[in-house]
Parts: sequence; C-alpha cells; structure tokens
Amino acid sequence: MIPQVITTAGPLWESELVERARATGTLRIAERAFHPAQVHRALADRRARTVLVGAEIPWLSPGLVGAWRRMGAVVIGINDPYHPPSCRLLEEWGCHFVLEEPDPEWTAAALGVALPATPVPVAPTGPKMVAVGGPRGAPGRTEVALGLAWLAARDGPCLLVEADTSPALGLRLGLPPPPQIHQPVTADGIDLLLWDPRGSAGGILHSGWSRFWDYRTVVVDLGPGHRAFERWPGERVVVCQASPSGIVRAASLLAKLGGGPHWTVINRLVADEPLRREVSLYLATWAGTPPAAMIDELDDLQ
Repeated sequence: MIPQVITTAGPLWESELVERARATGTLRIAERAFHPAQVHRALADRRARTVLVGAEIPWLSPGLVGAWRRMGAVVIGINDPYHPPSCRLLEEWGCHFVLEEPDPEWTAAALGVALPATPVPVAPTGPKMVAVGGPRGAPGRTEVALGLAWLAARDGPCLLVEADTSPALGLRLGLPPPPQIHQPVTADGIDLLLWDPRGSAGGILHSGWSRFWDYRTVVVDLGPGHRAFERWPGERVVVCQASPSGIVRAASLLAKLGGGPHWTVINRLVADEPLRREVSLYLATWAGTPPAAMIDELDDLQ
C-alpha cells in the first residue's frame, strides 16, 4: 500500500519531494498544506497519517507538532542543509525522526517502520477556547477574563487575548500605556497578547492558530456585542449587571447566540441572599438559564 502523506507547502524541498513522489509513485501526496488548519482537517478525516515538515515553515511550532502526534500522526522533519539549526529544532519540537534529504523512497521506508499496523483513533484536539463578552454596559468583562485566565493557568499554559475595542488588560497587569503587544508577553503567571480590536473573532482564530496550539487554554476578551460571539466555535461567557436592564440585555444577547456552550456571570450583585435568589430566578425566566456565577459588588478593594 502506497503511504499517503501531508506536506507543509512552501520550502524548496517540498516542491522537489512532490515532483519525485509523483514520478516514482512511492508516495501519494494527500494534502499540500499552506496553513495548519489544513493539516488538522486532513488528519481528522484520516486522509493521511504522516506529516512532513521543515523548520523554515513560519507557522510551525512545538504545539502544533505535539497536537498532530496526539492525533496519531507520524511527524517527519526534513532537514535544510542551508539552515544549520534546522535539525536541532525539528528534534526539539518533537518530530519522530529527521531526514537529511526529501527522498520519497527514504520516507516510505521510514514509514514502514514508524507507522503502526492499526490506525490510531483520531480525536479532535487543541486548546480550550473561551470567549468573554456581554451586552453593552455590562461591567467587569475584563476582570472576569483575567480571573478565568488565572484559574486556567493552574492546569497548564494559558494565553489571554485582548480583543476589546477599549483594551484594559495590559493596564490591569501593570504594563505601561499604551500597551502595544504583538507577541505574547508573560505577566503575573499568564501570557498576554493584544489583538487588533478592528479584527474579528474569525480573524483571531485564523491568524493566531499556530501560536494558540502552544497553550492548553486560550481566553479571549471580545468586549461588548454579539457578532463575534455568534461565530465563536468554543465556549462563551456572558457577563451582565445585576439590574433589571442588565438582565434584559443579557437575555437579548443570549437569544442571539443560539446554540453552543455558554455561561452567564452576574456582576456587581448586592450581598443579600433574597436578592440573589430573585436575580437568579429572573435570569432563568428571561434567558432560559440560571447564572453560572454571581459576583458581589465590592465597596473596598483593599
């Protein structure tokens, strides 16, 4: 049986490998991937069980290599002789082995040893994606996103993404204004990335894919509104104020979200037990779901 492989398109060795594989029939190219999402889909659809990569691929990362391995793939690195650190990087990133030349016959022979006889079950994998937002006027979205990131960081690497039009996460973490961050920086135990607020949720997922796979959890502060929430593929946390208008706005937003996992957090609630029960009942009545958490209003931050 001819092995089917996925190649990361772009480098010079990849074109050479594709041409020689087609000429010799030793390998079958199932996918020429220009983006990591293509590799993920091809593995999930079981169109191939092998990924050929090079260290010069700009979007390649250890997180991606680890994710493909967890999906049951064999990851083979192709060493670039004109890039001395290439072999070391590919080994450190977790490739099963590194070939010195993009030779289809060598690759096929290596796969005959590396591939198990029975395909490994492929399960969806990747970071847990959590979006935090709410209706306009809802207070505390930034604090809730920060709190969720702190909790998630206890279980593994966490990335906190600021995508609100009025960014405040950088200031909360003690970064001097204006916080212009295009690469993740570590602050208070979590990594922070400031996104272009003019972008969309889809843009965050597409452009940030490779860096997201290095984390176990990604928390994104999307700010107010519902358009980004509607397209969000992961979990959604809706923050609302403990007031009649806040509950009505939250119910309207939740109605626009449709399906998918989401939780509601009521913020600035007076610490009064009868009132807490009343607010919870109203939210369940108007939004169809009880609050996942209720945060008391603090008069003194000391």
